[in-house]
Amino acid sequence: MAWLWGNGWDFYNASDAGEVMSDTNSHIYSGTIGQAILNSGSNTRFNYGQAILFNGCTIQTVAFANSTTIWVNSNLFGISFTVGATAKGIGFRLMDGSSAQVGVWLRQGGDFIVTNGPYNGTILATSQVFFAGQVWHHFQIKVVINNTTGSVTIRRDGNTSDDWTSGNINTRNGTTTAQCNSVLFSTGDFGNYLDDTYIFNDQGAAPNNWQGDVRAVQQLPSSDSSTPQWSRSTGTTNYNLVNEASSNKDTNYVFTTTVNAVDSYNLSALLSTPSTILCIQQRMCFRMDDVGPHTVHAQLISGGTTTNSADIAVASTYANQLMATYLTDPNTGLAWSASAANAAKVGPVDVV
Repeated sequence: MAWLWGNGWDFYNASDAGEVMSDTNSHIYSGTIGQAILNSGSNTRFNYGQAILFNGCTIQTVAFANSTTIWVNSNLFGISFTVGATAKGIGFRLMDGSSAQVGVWLRQGGDFIVTNGPYNGTILATSQVFFAGQVWHHFQIKVVINNTTGSVTIRRDGNTSDDWTSGNINTRNGTTTAQCNSVLFSTGDFGNYLDDTYIFNDQGAAPNNWQGDVRAVQQLPSSDSSTPQWSRSTGTTNYNLVNEASSNKDTNYVFTTTVNAVDSYNLSALLSTPSTILCIQQRMCFRMDDVGPHTVHAQLISGGTTTNSADIAVASTYANQLMATYLTDPNTGLAWSASAANAAKVGPVDVV
């Protein structure tokens, strides 16, 4: 396994930070509500989608495979930058169960510190200054967990060589095992924006090494690709009832009680042609309005291959659910091409 966790922060309602914290089925193990999701201007790196403002909140990922070498990658904003300042902003702790092995924290002066876990813990190493003002940068942060030969290495904005490395330090502070199995994001003395976040290790298929500067974009339904089998709350087409950047829930929607009913939608094209597509993640937001029970899965069609996500039980309240992550094109078994991503079709299936 290489891919562990990812979140572009784009699929939540901008006014409701609590929606992020309730995303327990797919992304978030636990968290405390801080500031809201923001989605305009300098609040995102590319003036696109949404970024999350961490300010007095924490988010811990769902548990993943035990990992000794791990990359934590994200766009970060140098908020409250002051030359030489040592107040701590956003950071993360690599967790082994409930114990923190090591922490990496951005400081107000534009450098990072490595600690034994908490933002105010023992400082193990201090990086060079990476920020010269209130700007966005993309960071790849590689952590090797070991009590004597552990290390933290940082690359900025897609650089192909290391910008900074800690050298040998003790990055195994919480347990007797050189591993982590979740990441806990939080802030110290002040808040920060975080955008396009993903995590992987060095085990198994790609991504399993440096990936360069990566961003997340949404491809929303753009037309019905076949005769709809789900009913619609209004209008004459189905795709435009489910093509919001974040769900508007009961404002408009598609619905069914017919077992095996399928809706299939064409997707909007990518904003540009990327050199590499790391993965495609499929999400749905849904609830049931009767006593149930109901089960759904998401369908992805690429070329002549149809792939279904795992079955998900439907609750009476809305769930913003990550249905599946596709690291390769199911039709070819190879990395996704832009043309294949643009030609893919997606939709819901009522299983029960």
